[in-house]
Order: sequence, then structure tokens, then C-alpha cells
Amino acid sequence: MWNLPHGPLHADMYAYTMALAHFRKGDHDTPTTYHAFVRKNPFGGSYTLVAGIHDFLRWLRDFRFTDYRTDYLASLKTMKGNRLFDDAFLKMVRDTPLSLTIDALPEGELTFPNVPVARVSGPQWQCLIVEATLLNLINAQSLVATEASRCVHAAEGTPVIDGSLRRSMDVGGYASARAAFIGGFSGTSNVAVARALGLPARGTFAHAYVTFHKEEETAFRNYAETMDDVVMLLDTYDTLTAARLATRICKEIGKPLLGVRLDSGDLGWLSLEVRRILDEAGFRDTYVMASNDLNPRTIASLRAQQKAGEAAIDRWMVGTDIGAPHEGGALGGVYKLAEVAGRPVIKVAERGVSAADTKTTIPGPYGVVRMLRDKDGRERIAGDTLLSLDTLGRVTGWGATDKLTSPDNGRFQLTSDLVSVNLADPERPTKFRAGQLCYVPHRRMMTRGDIVYEMPSLDEIQAFARTGLDRLDPAHRRLDQPHIYVAGLDEGLYEMRRRMIRDIHLSHQ
Repeated sequence: MWNLPHGPLHADMYAYTMALAHFRKGDHDTPTTYHAFVRKNPFGGSYTLVAGIHDFLRWLRDFRFTDYRTDYLASLKTMKGNRLFDDAFLKMVRDTPLSLTIDALPEGELTFPNVPVARVSGPQWQCLIVEATLLNLINAQSLVATEASRCVHAAEGTPVIDGSLRRSMDVGGYASARAAFIGGFSGTSNVAVARALGLPARGTFAHAYVTFHKEEETAFRNYAETMDDVVMLLDTYDTLTAARLATRICKEIGKPLLGVRLDSGDLGWLSLEVRRILDEAGFRDTYVMASNDLNPRTIASLRAQQKAGEAAIDRWMVGTDIGAPHEGGALGGVYKLAEVAGRPVIKVAERGVSAADTKTTIPGPYGVVRMLRDKDGRERIAGDTLLSLDTLGRVTGWGATDKLTSPDNGRFQLTSDLVSVNLADPERPTKFRAGQLCYVPHRRMMTRGDIVYEMPSLDEIQAFARTGLDRLDPAHRRLDQPHIYVAGLDEGLYEMRRRMIRDIHLSHQ
């Protein structure tokens, strides 16, 4: 299995300085609840595909303050040259077992702004220490999984392969390859990750194989004679000449030409001409693969050309856009305190900013109920509503809140009407009637430090993601100007938030 960051030292320094300050005041064990969520969807889209949760749980298994870890903390100095962490604090962290309770969206589930990807509850100091790793793993993999799903959507059923290792922003390309598979990719060129995760390993050859030989014909012949799967890269010198050469050599040695790859030039026109050469030579089953800095929009454009009879591409290899998604930059996932010892708390944006501002948080521990509807004979997602855990238990009919994260994830009906308020347009709320079909997407992952979630395989996660994406209305999946999916607040939560914002503003006048 791929190595993850080692234990609790993989944290932001401010988590430790806050934990120390809490310890010295005696309130470090105060029970708190935090929410990790995205403020906005990446790529100008209407959804985020969740990934990285399983690696976070794996990291928590190694959450132990061993001697070498506490020795390092003991060595740290203040700006004045004094020890930063005293022996009493180090003894506390070393002797205290992890006791967090975590509810999270399973990998492959969809999330939207303000919907908790994870809800973390437990002693304040432990909630602080896990923040950076949680966001590090979820932000990176969810960003790539979302972009991968957009590539797969644009490809319209034709296979997409990950080729991101050389361009990946994470060392080893593990996060990129793993998340791309969750998003729907059919394989990876990253051999180490393919081995570690059991993914299909895919690859052809590079231009260096051709330029190593004196003639392209010698390169093609040597490759075809030595390899079981013959896939030729055609654009080292002249693409169409190489296509004719590849078909002639495969005929002469009596081997099938499994595929060809195009990595430069006018991919639409070249693919059509190459397809013609392949068909005329009798290689009608040979696939044409495109690469060269592809992204969802270039794939969609080439698919549109294909429908117009102006391209002929059967599969795709995406590298840079998966290793370093340039349109997304970074996923803006954040981790915010929601409750202290049963008291809801809120972070309020600067005065003069509306209550709909994305940096004003939602107070108290809350969950989400996801509505479903039948449209054109298919099950579609009809909207999310955020509501306090107590209210969530009441409207779903699941009386005990500890059942809200049951892995059952079965469908049920609302037991009473639910009014959902859009923060950006509070004057036009949406009413969901009693009997509305819905489900609660969160699952219990950890209970008081023990992992209780049975992690599915990557194949199962990919299939789960595909099912969820298929439930989105096509308008939400458009690459350009998608219809925005809104997660509203139920009336009670909305009013509590509004009152708290008002009271805080008045108290600071």
C-alpha cells in the first residue's frame, strides 16, 4: 500500500500552538464539533465528487505520539529560545488515545457548497490536530476526481486513461491516479500506483523509442516483433506516413495493430485521416487514441467534431489536466468550528457583507437530507437541505441521531414538510412535502477513535460515483454555464444563523 504522511506530526503548526494554549488553560478536552466543506465547486461547475476520505482514515490508524514524534516536538524552540512544548503537554498528547467521532460522505458521493464532507467531533485539541491532513487529502483528491468525471462525461462513453505522473503536483502521482479512477478513468500509466491499488496499467511508447533508431521503420518493426500488444505512437515525424508504415509492418509480420496514438497536431483531422488509412489496410478494429494536454473542453470539442464526421477518436489519455488541474487551481475546502460543549458558534464575515457571503459559516452540528425525484423514468437528485441533527432525526423519522450515519443509506420519505431556504435568495424558499423521497448521504466512519466503516474497493467506489453522477440532471453536468445546484437551509437553521449574525453585529457596535 502507498505510504501516507506519518502520524500526527502531519499537521499545521497553528494546531499545536492552539492545543498548547488550550492545555495551559485546562480546556483542551472541551468537546467540539467541526465541519469540513467546500465553499464553492471547482471549474465553475455545479458539483464536487468526494475522494480522499479512505486515506484520511488510514492516516488516523497511525495517530500515535511515539517517542521520536514527541522528541521532535520537545526540540522545538520559541522565538526567545525557550522550549515551545513542555513535558506536561507532551505527556498529555502521548498518553491520551484518539477519541474522535467522524461522520463523512463516502468516497464517490457528490457534495455541494456548505454540505459537510466530514463532521468531526471530540476533544478540542484532537479536532485541531487532524484538520490539515483531512483537508490535504480531501481537497487534492476531490479536485482531481471532479475533473476526471468531467473528462469522462465529455468523452461520452469512450475510455479515458490517466497519464499524469510526469506532470503531477503530488510526489509519486498517487493522489492523481487514485482520484482519476474514482472519477471514471479506466486505467493509469503510473506503474507503482497501478500495483498498489490494483488498477489497470496502460502505456504505449514515447518519441524517444523512435528517435533512438536510425529509421522509424526499424523502430516500428522492432516494437511490433517484440511486443504482444502493438500500439504505435505516430507523430514523431509525419503522422500519416507513420500510419501507413505501421499497418504495412503489422501485415508483414502477421500481428494485429491494437491501437495508435496521436500526440500533436490537429487531432480531429489527423484522426480522421488515420482512421481512413487503418480501414483501407483492413485494420478496422484498431483504436485511435488522442493525448496532448487534453481537458474536458478539448475532449468535448473533438467529440462534437466526431459527430460531424470530422474526427475519429476511440479513447483518450489525459495527463497535465489531471496532475495539475489548471482551471481549478485548488479546491477551497475549509474546516470550521460549529459547536463548543453543546453551544453553537459561528464565524461571521466582515461587516457590510451579506448573510449569503460564503465566509459566514453555519452554526451548530448539522447534516443534510438529499431529495430524490423521478424524471423521464430516471431517478434524479432534486435538492439538498441542511438542518440541525435534531431536526434531521425528526423529519426523517429516524428518531435516534446515532442512526443518521448508518451505512444502510436506504431511501425513506419525509415525515413532515420541510422548507429549504437558499442563502443567496432567501425570499424564494422551496417546500418539500411530507412523503418526499430522500436519503441521508453521511456515514459513520469513526466512533470514539475506532474506525467502524467498512471501506469498499476502488471498483465499488467508481461504480458508486457513476451512479451518483447519473442522478444529476444533465443541466448540472454541462461544462459551460451549468445550472447551479443549491443546498438550502431548513427554516430553523436559517433563522438561528440569521439571529446569531445580527446579535454579533449589534454586540460589536
